[in-house]
Amino acid sequence: MTNWRKILSWQFNDYSGLKEILDEKGYTYEDLGNELIINHKGNIYLESLTSLPDNIQFNNRGNVWLSKFRSLPNNKYEIFYNKGIVYYDWDGREYKEFNPHERNASLNKSIKERKDKIVYTGNFYAELKRGDKGEIEKIEEFGTENHGAKRVVIKMNNGRILKVPYWIFQSEFQIEK
Repeated sequence: MTNWRKILSWQFNDYSGLKEILDEKGYTYEDLGNELIINHKGNIYLESLTSLPDNIQFNNRGNVWLSKFRSLPNNKYEIFYNKGIVYYDWDGREYKEFNPHERNASLNKSIKERKDKIVYTGNFYAELKRGDKGEIEKIEEFGTENHGAKRVVIKMNNGRILKVPYWIFQSEFQIEK
């Protein structure tokens, strides 16, 4: 039987209901206070859920099954970092599928192949000025086994090498046309 109190509790960024469900199913996660990272080593089955709280990330090693979801959130590429497929919208015969790696694979390939010229447009790095230019050297994996991520290695025109987490790169740099 679905416990709606648990499911509705995260409407106000309260993860307690979701954490109870994860605990009941034996799924591992990291609670970072303002973010919940599900890092289970296998598949995740959350067939009774119809929505997700804000600031959640799936970083498990298998598939994610969300049978009652009719559609995925618009920011799905920021939520699903799992190694497998996301299955959702079970209609009694089949699931819809979302592969979280499709967009990242094509983006990473295009950056690696083009050695894009970039320009700094942000204010995160105190040692850089807006308009400073550089070139993307490569994209590499970094982090721990449970919370891996990507970073962009940039060679700036002043000779400095930056290793920028991908999420910062997206907001602080622009690819020159």
